[in-house]
Formats: sequence, C-alpha cells, structure tokens
Amino acid sequence: VKTFEHAKNMVGINCIGRESLLYGHIQAIYGYAGLSMNKPLALPKIEHGVNFSESPIEKQEIYSHPNLVFQGEYKKMMIHNVNPLKPVFCIGPYIHYAEDYYTNEHIESIRSRNGKTLLVFPTHSYEESSMDYDLPAFVDSVMDGIGKSYNTVLVSGYWLNLNSPVYAMFESRGAKIISAGARFDPSFLKRLKTMIQLADGVAGNDIGTHIGYSLILGKTFEKLPSKIVKRDSAKLSGPEEQQMDFNDRQFTRAFGSGPNPGTLQQGDLFRKFWGGAEVLKSPEEMGCLIEVAEHHLEVSRGQ
Repeated sequence: VKTFEHAKNMVGINCIGRESLLYGHIQAIYGYAGLSMNKPLALPKIEHGVNFSESPIEKQEIYSHPNLVFQGEYKKMMIHNVNPLKPVFCIGPYIHYAEDYYTNEHIESIRSRNGKTLLVFPTHSYEESSMDYDLPAFVDSVMDGIGKSYNTVLVSGYWLNLNSPVYAMFESRGAKIISAGARFDPSFLKRLKTMIQLADGVAGNDIGTHIGYSLILGKTFEKLPSKIVKRDSAKLSGPEEQQMDFNDRQFTRAFGSGPNPGTLQQGDLFRKFWGGAEVLKSPEEMGCLIEVAEHHLEVSRGQ
C-alpha cells in the first residue's frame, strides 16, 4: 500500500477484456468450465462489481468486446438497445464459481476454534476516490452492538485502505483483521469465498458486491447505519447520482436493522444485481460462453 500510494505512474495490462483480469474472475470461470488458461485467452468483458448507479455503457465498450458478462440482468436491455445481437451472459454471483481457498477440514477447524463468527465489511475506496465517516462510532456500533452476539469478529481489510485507522481500532477492541488480498491477485475471489464461509453472519456499512456474495453462500447480511461522505474524481451525472441514492435507500430499507427487514425486497435486489441462483451456469454452459468469445475473436482477427 505504501509503494502504491507514492507511485507517480502505474503500469498495468491494457487489452480487450482487461476488466476480466481483476479479482480472479476469469480464473474462476475457466477453472469451473474445466478449461486451460495456458493459451491465448478470449476475454469477455466481465463487469468486475455491481454498478449501483446503473451507469450506461458507452457504445465503443459494447461493440469492442466479443461478449459481455454480468451477474444480474440489470444492464442487459440497455446493451441490446444499442446492439441487439451482442451476446450478453448473466451468470449469477461470481463467487459461486470460485474454488475454496482452504480444504473443508481446514475451514471447519477454524470455525470450531472461532465459534460463532461475524464478518464485517467496512466501506472502502478505490484508487481515484476517498471517503470520510465516523470511524470510532462505527467500530463501537459493531463491537458494542451486533458483535456482542458473536464469539469472534472478523474484519475484511480492503488492500488499498489497509493503512486506515479503522483496522487498528477494530483490532484494539479484539477483532481479527483478515484480507482477500489485492484486486490484481487471481486468488482474491477464492480467499473472499472462504472468508464468508467462515462467518455465521455478515455486516457492513455500505452497499457492495459482498452483499450478494453473502446471500448466495447462505449467510445473512445486515447494513449498519453510517453517514459516509464520498469524494470521487469520476463524477456521476445527475441521473446516475439519483439512481445511486435510490438504490442505497432500497438496500438500507431491505437490509437495515429495523424491526421488519424487507425479506421479499432482499430477494428482488439480489436477483436484479446478482442474478440469483436461477441464472447460475453449469460447467458445460460456462464452456460455451468462452467458446462464443473465442469464435468472435477468431473471425474478427482481434479487431
């Protein structure tokens, strides 16, 4: 993190489908389909997270990729309004396709040692954004509130924010800090899957991909109150900001700690943004998805 923060320039892979190389998504998909990655890859455009502002995709992005992969179908119609022939695959929560990072025996031994476990996801930034919120109040709300019902509190440390004081505050209250690694790490998704499997319940103070991942792995999620001020160099348009605020309110209502959490609404949000269990693909279907990308790449000669 220190090296990254002081770097003037970053060098990364720039190619069609490069977004698919983040978080180990493409490795999970190829592995699940039983395909080898020891050859030139036909990379679909895998949306690496959930876009809660539901921002439109530029026409160039739609036309320049062999196919597009999402978890839920919330952008499918938007794309087909631009190009009705573009293959768009919705495959459900990516984490379903990741292998476990530990063996079942190792996972059970950790669960036995930790007892009833809460996994907490503090809100995090990315390279071109920052945020402020009341860190001590959030830590206290976890450790003196929901965390009291658990033997162990695990806190997920996002790689870019590991220098944040919030982790030291949690540690001083007896929580354990864990991390899935950097987003460029192909084992990220495998670690995250195991982290959620170690928990009996999951909580966080912001909306994010972790909500759908928790649900597909059979864990409850609670959205904790926290007033977060975000600053982002990538400015959202007015309609995008309104959609983001609307979705945030929807998730707060559905997953908040009120007396009557919206169970039905939870399912609706899960299906919209993560596709739900209904759209999960078999290994054979996933192999066909890659085959379509390879065919498009071949006939277009990479153009």
